[in-house]
Amino acid sequence: MTHQQALLFWELLGGIAILVGIAVVVLLREAGYRDLRHRVIVVASGSSPANDAMRRASVMASLLIRVGDWLRRSKRIYSIKDIEVLENVISTAGFDPKRVLPLVLGAKLAFLILALAAAGLIGFFADASTGKWLVLIAIALPVGIMVPEFVLNIFRRSHAAALQRGLPDALDLLVVCTEAGLGLESALKQVSIEMRNSNRAIAMAIASLLDELMVLPDRRQAFTNFGRKSGVEPIRRMSTVLAQTLQLGTPLGDALRSMAVELRHDRMVRLEEKAVRLPALLVFPLIFGILPALLVTLGGPSVLTLLDTLNGASGLLKH
Repeated sequence: MTHQQALLFWELLGGIAILVGIAVVVLLREAGYRDLRHRVIVVASGSSPANDAMRRASVMASLLIRVGDWLRRSKRIYSIKDIEVLENVISTAGFDPKRVLPLVLGAKLAFLILALAAAGLIGFFADASTGKWLVLIAIALPVGIMVPEFVLNIFRRSHAAALQRGLPDALDLLVVCTEAGLGLESALKQVSIEMRNSNRAIAMAIASLLDELMVLPDRRQAFTNFGRKSGVEPIRRMSTVLAQTLQLGTPLGDALRSMAVELRHDRMVRLEEKAVRLPALLVFPLIFGILPALLVTLGGPSVLTLLDTLNGASGLLKH
């Protein structure tokens, strides 16, 4: 591969990396748009280089969204079941499926085209045979399709971890609010406001639950949607407890307090499991990182002294 070919190859990889960065920025922006106050700040702010960059990213995102809308309407490419699965993944990542789904579908097609183009350039510059062409295409197809889902899974794991961290505190605040005489909707609203600065993920999830409680005629459906969209098992249990409490008329504060204690116990169990695995995880850095340096530090002077002594003895024997 010549210098010009290598330069073109690295420029292509740089373009792919820039497109990945734009996709991540757009997803973060979509997450921020869920807050009405953020929308007002963005509209009221003046023009700046950052806003110009975001505007250019919005143009590319709008193109991807139009392509994604066409893919969503085309039943030959994605079935209804595939769309539902992808919407579930997007909702568990903390985004609005109606807004982000076309962007994800368009990004999938864009990355697929880029991956095939990269495979074609590599095969052309490397003068690949037919077998190597097939291998490159077989590698490019899954890579191009799975890159947007890989980015979504990163956001999904981060969102799920934030929900698990904030749920016990949210339950404690909900217990305090209900025992102070507030109703369920008022308590959820107060908890969402108080948790917004400490854990935005759980605050937005509770705010979404509150909106559905106000809109849907069946509260059990709202709690079911709350657990399904979160993708976290403790929140599913919480939604089940709330639905059963409202259906059977049991005290809400006692059920929430017992569940908060259970969640904190589960957190301590997970921490103890990590502490038990810690010695096994430290074996690799101890053997390959610390032990060689320790051997060089302790045995190095002795080895050097021994070599000097042997060199001096060999010199005397020669004379």
